[in-house]
Parts: sequence; structure tokens; C-alpha cells
Amino acid sequence: MGVDSSQRVHSTRLKERLLQQCPELTSYKDGREVLLAFNEDIAAVLKKATENNIDSEAMLIAKTANIIRRDLLNMERVSSMVLLKQTAKKPQSLSLYEV
Repeated sequence: MGVDSSQRVHSTRLKERLLQQCPELTSYKDGREVLLAFNEDIAAVLKKATENNIDSEAMLIAKTANIIRRDLLNMERVSSMVLLKQTAKKPQSLSLYEV
């Protein structure tokens, strides 16, 4: 492409030159990597990350499933020891979600 590839670009000097030329750029160090981002983009990214935190939603669903599973197992133990007159009994944790 017409670029001499025998000369290596000094990444630190390039970063410093970019930051000097674009004061709205900010650098963020991530291990050996350096990330450059525009200040106006950071707020939008942070807002989006907090709105769509899929990991925390997945953890909440997993915890809820564990609570219901635990209650169902406890019900099985109780029902095997005691004769229940009710045929359709559900765990108390599920009654919290009735509409």
C-alpha cells in the first residue's frame, strides 16, 4: 500500500501525539493494552452498560431458580413424612409471584 513496513511505529509516542492533537481523547490502560476513547462516548457507554446489565439479570434468575428448587425439595421431604390432604401444593416462594 505504499507504506514502508520496515520501520516500526513507537506506540507510546503515537499515543502521546494523538492525545496532544485531540484533547477530547482520553487513554485508559488495560494491562498491556491502552484504549483511547472520546470523552463524549464514555458517558453513553456507561449508561448503556448500566441499563443492559445482562450478567446481573442472569444471576438474579439463577438465584430465584435455586430458591424455588430448594423449596420444592423441602416440600417433597415434608410430604413424604406427612399425609397431605391437598393434592396441589406449591412452595411459598412461588406464591410471591402470583398475579
